[in-house]
Amino acid sequence: MTIRSFLVGIAISTLICFIAWFAVIALSDPAGAGIGGLFLFYFSLFLWLSGFFVLIGFYSRTIFAPQKTPFNVLSNSTRQAIIFALAIDILLILKSMQMLNSINAILLIIFVIFTESYYLSSNHEHIRRNRKN
Repeated sequence: MTIRSFLVGIAISTLICFIAWFAVIALSDPAGAGIGGLFLFYFSLFLWLSGFFVLIGFYSRTIFAPQKTPFNVLSNSTRQAIIFALAIDILLILKSMQMLNSINAILLIIFVIFTESYYLSSNHEHIRRNRKN
């Protein structure tokens, strides 16, 4: 599978997830539909945001840093998109449960920063090990 076909698949899936998310909002009341409606709302939102951020991240990195390999750009974009979409979903879930305050938001931001830092540092450690050999 080529990068281009993978990105086309992500774009089509993102569009389908956006339509599903919009259908959940338009055709039902997620709060009144119970736990199933809320799950569909947040899950379709997560999938839509993940795909959207993967596409935005990939294309912006290929424009601003064209020297990097497309597979590295795609893996970084995917990881960061999932983390960012998950953070947005968690913030919205906390907001809907009326549990969102500045401390929770700051803790979530710190968690996101530490998670991304872990992946960046482990990636650099792998590169350093390969240079020695």
